[in-house]
Amino acid sequence: MHAFLLIGEDSQTLEEAKRLANRLKAKVFEFPLEKIEDVRDLNSFTGLSLTEPTAVVVRKIEEATLEALNAFLKNLEEPQEGLFYILTSLSTKSLPETIVSRCQIVISTTINQLDATFISETQDFLNAPVGKKLAKVSEIKDRQEAKAFTNNLILCSHALMLSQKDSTIYSRAIRTASFTKRALEANGNVTVQLANLAVSLV
Repeated sequence: MHAFLLIGEDSQTLEEAKRLANRLKAKVFEFPLEKIEDVRDLNSFTGLSLTEPTAVVVRKIEEATLEALNAFLKNLEEPQEGLFYILTSLSTKSLPETIVSRCQIVISTTINQLDATFISETQDFLNAPVGKKLAKVSEIKDRQEAKAFTNNLILCSHALMLSQKDSTIYSRAIRTASFTKRALEANGNVTVQLANLAVSLV
């Protein structure tokens, strides 16, 4: 994986970005990205031949314009060897799915930093009998909506897992939702993948 999205408060994610770059044995290159001109400047840098592994850290990626994010997509899709992107954001909700789906999500978010509605809906879904789980996922027909559902399930389950003594149900939800998300990104059938998710969480 060459692109990572760190979710949490800026101070938390910045420290996590530095630790991640260290694990990748890459030097850190912080780059502000807000406008499409910033993407062009970044491309001028990444077009150079790198002499050592480099991690481009873009903080608060949610503050970039949609135009800039769309232009930035190519960077995530076609990186040169030894180049990594580490993005930080408070959440995935304000980011296009096209950005989120191209990154490995690393969560620094605590339960207090997530939307209370998402937390409540996640708990209700995980505690529901299989019939109600199937009824819930059967309402989702659109692939992007399905990806958003699985992503929220991962985020909320991770936060809940950190706050509970018995984390078995949440760790299983993270594994299952992550598998489902990858299958959806590989164009797996939306209805089948979400049904498998519901059944696997019994």
